[in-house]
Amino acid sequence: MDFDFDLQALPKYWYAGDAFKSTYMGALSCQFPEGERMFMDSVRDHQDKISDPRLLEQIRGFIKQEAMHGHEHSQFNKFLDTLGYPASKYEALQKKERIWMRKYIPAKHMLAVTCALEHFTAIMAHQVLSNPEATEGMDEQFKELWKWHAMEETEHKAVAFDVYQQAVGSYWIRIFAMINITIMFTARTSLLQMIFLWKDGYFLFP
Repeated sequence: MDFDFDLQALPKYWYAGDAFKSTYMGALSCQFPEGERMFMDSVRDHQDKISDPRLLEQIRGFIKQEAMHGHEHSQFNKFLDTLGYPASKYEALQKKERIWMRKYIPAKHMLAVTCALEHFTAIMAHQVLSNPEATEGMDEQFKELWKWHAMEETEHKAVAFDVYQQAVGSYWIRIFAMINITIMFTARTSLLQMIFLWKDGYFLFP
């Protein structure tokens, strides 16, 4: 799917006219392009350990979908750039981080990180699809983007976990990753949102 955003027609606070909601979703989007590429790398790095034909087919679908998600959120992040937010700068910084992590962190740990983050995205996807209030007031263009992303996340939510179970299997590595990611993902999202709000002249709350 290719979303062609009419940037001139979009309001700055596209989520119900609410600065807090709009900047929160923007902070999430900043992390998606390189995050999706990390997911693809970590699953692909363990593909040779998988013999189940069905799971191999799911891996191919997973990689294709995540590549599309990264592309579309990069387009969304360009819109954030026009608002004066450092979205592309953060994306470039995260790319360097991804390359560094792939070089120095063991592949099994990176796959565990992917499992943890995919768990978060599955929770968010369920909320977007099952709770009408989650998208109420969103600009229609962006509502379609988030609902499309949520549907595909739901489709492949178990792929990274299934690969991990077959290729690695360690409970403790996975739990350690989940604890760390819970802290880091929350902290990064909050920090990015605070930067966006600060750019708009707010301190903590709009």
